[in-house]
Amino acid sequence: MRVSVTVLRRTGLRLGAISLLSALFISLSVEPSPAQEPARIAPQVVPGQVTEMVSPAATVVSTAHYQALVGLECKGSLCSGNLPNVRRQRRLNITRVTCQLQPSEAGAFLLTGFITLVDAKGVNAQYQFLPPDYTLSSPTTYLINRAVDLQIAAREHASLLFLMTGLGGGATCSVSGTLDTLG
Repeated sequence: MRVSVTVLRRTGLRLGAISLLSALFISLSVEPSPAQEPARIAPQVVPGQVTEMVSPAATVVSTAHYQALVGLECKGSLCSGNLPNVRRQRRLNITRVTCQLQPSEAGAFLLTGFITLVDAKGVNAQYQFLPPDYTLSSPTTYLINRAVDLQIAAREHASLLFLMTGLGGGATCSVSGTLDTLG
């Protein structure tokens, strides 16, 4: 269970830049079907407000190393993939994301990427940006190797999203961290 606390603060230009980037990402992504309500990519935050997510205290019974290989599906300029929901009495701590992305069109490049926490209601509650670390040519390949800190509770999952200027080709990510069993 996560507790959400709203705190008013002045955030200025940083929040405006996030809102602008979110609007660009939404406008360039694939349209949902008319019968489907569009999913929010970033949490709704009112200018001047901060939303904090605090995990409740829990007793960890055991911890195991966690690794997952996620094949991303590319539709248009958006490549995305989901990790499975975390089961009851478990907590997933993601600490590293490594990805390889290849656009299918010459001259296309990676605009942005991020990993997002999707809560039990299907709302994107938290996200961390995943900019490219290296670019290889012939064919163009983007490599991402980032330390992240994302804690995922029961019935939640993580999604990986990447936006390119042209059509996405192939994309694969490896996610690692620990899986806690809670008592």
